[in-house]
Amino acid sequence: TRWATHGKPDDINAHPHVSSNGRLSLIHNGIIENYLTLKKALEEIGHTFVSETDTEVLVHLIEEYQNREDLTLGEAVRRALE
Repeated sequence: TRWATHGKPDDINAHPHVSSNGRLSLIHNGIIENYLTLKKALEEIGHTFVSETDTEVLVHLIEEYQNREDLTLGEAVRRALE
């Protein structure tokens, strides 16, 4: 388990974080600087978040790209990190 950069150090904010469909888990070492903007956009299209972390936003974004554009995991990760 890795403690998150964002949010208080507790079990909810600890990595790994899981996508909505439960098929993806992510541990991330870094900072997604625009995660709040991305989180708001993802919430507007139906994603629900349980943590305060940028990593949970990233795993949801990867999932969204996979579902919306039918991308492979590698393509969805590259797209999300752009």
